[in-house]
Amino acid sequence: RDAARRHFADRLSELAMPVLSLWGDCDKLTTIPQVMENLARIPRVRTVVMRRCGHMPMIEHPEQTLFQLERLLDCPPR
Repeated sequence: RDAARRHFADRLSELAMPVLSLWGDCDKLTTIPQVMENLARIPRVRTVVMRRCGHMPMIEHPEQTLFQLERLLDCPPR
């Protein structure tokens, strides 16, 4: 509920852990331009835009999602 009522964007720069940001190029719920400003605030973020994918990459493209998660663990952004 807090995420719906509060705006946490000003605290994104506090994230110390590696973050994987997966976005679908066909996402109609949250478009890439809407989130790019916030993603830029995260110090250790890797953003991957998945082709022919909507809002749920883990369901729509589970193999590619797993690949990106393994890649994050093997070589996290610095």
